[in-house]
Amino acid sequence: MKRFILLYAATFCLMNISNLLSMDSDSLNILIEKDFYKQILQIIPEENLKDIQNVSFDEFNRSGYFVLNLERIYKVPIDKKIDKLYKKLENSDTCIKYFDIILCKQDKWIIYELKNMIDYGFYHYLQNQQYDLRKHQDSLITIVQTVDSMRLYNSIADSIDGIYIPKDLEDALSDLDKHLSKEWKSDFIKKSEDTAVGISHHGKGLGIRNSYRLWGRSRLQRSIQKQYGFDNPDRQSSFILTLYYRKLKGLELKIDEEAALRRKQEAEQNIQEELREIEE
Repeated sequence: MKRFILLYAATFCLMNISNLLSMDSDSLNILIEKDFYKQILQIIPEENLKDIQNVSFDEFNRSGYFVLNLERIYKVPIDKKIDKLYKKLENSDTCIKYFDIILCKQDKWIIYELKNMIDYGFYHYLQNQQYDLRKHQDSLITIVQTVDSMRLYNSIADSIDGIYIPKDLEDALSDLDKHLSKEWKSDFIKKSEDTAVGISHHGKGLGIRNSYRLWGRSRLQRSIQKQYGFDNPDRQSSFILTLYYRKLKGLELKIDEEAALRRKQEAEQNIQEELREIEE
C-alpha cells in the first residue's frame, strides 16, 4: 500500500502548503509531519501529477490502483528514495522517537504496519484532514501485545491446537517416524537425498513447518536455533528432512556437518540481503 499512497500524493503537490502546515495535530502528528510528510512531498516530482488519477479514500484503500505513465516513472527512482526515508524506522532508537517502545521491534510485520500507519496519516494530511495517529498506534499496540502473548505460549507449549510439538531435533525425528506411512517412507528413500528433500520442501516440509509451528517460534524452532545456530524455518524443515532421510536409509546422520552447512547458507543469505539493501 505504501507505494500507492506515495504516488497518490503527487496529485496534491500543487496545494497551498501553508494550509497543510496550519493543521491542528498532537505531538505525534507534528513529528511525523516534519520528518516524513514534508520529505515525501519533496521526493515526488511534479511532472507525475498528470499521470495520476484522483481516487476517493475508499477506492484507494480497496485497490490502490493508479493510471501511470510508467516510462516516465521508471526514470525517477521514487520507490528507492521513499524506501530510504522509511528505512529509519528499522532502527530501534530512531523508531522510539516517533512511536511507543512496544512497537519498536525488528519484526518485519510491525515495521510494515508502522509504515502503513504513516501512509494513512499522509493521505489525510494532504487533504488537510486530521488523522488520529495516536488512536491508530494504540490499536497496533493491542495487536502486538496479543501476538507477544501467543508467542510466549507457543515458545513453551508441548502441543498447539492439539498437535504435539517436539522438544528437540531427536524428538522431531522420532515423532515423524510415528506418523509417516510406510508408503511415503518407501517412496521418499527411492530418490537421491537432494531430490527427495527438494521435492518434499513444499509438501512434507510445509507440513513440518506448519504442524511444528516453526514460523511461530515453537519450542522446536527455538531448540534447533539454540543447539545448531540457524533459525530460518524453511532451512530447519529441510534440515529435519535431510536427517530423517539418512535415518531411514541407515546412513550416518552427520548432524554437526549438516548444521554447519545450514549456518553457512544462512550467513551468506544475510550478507546478500545486506548488500542488496545497501545498493538500494
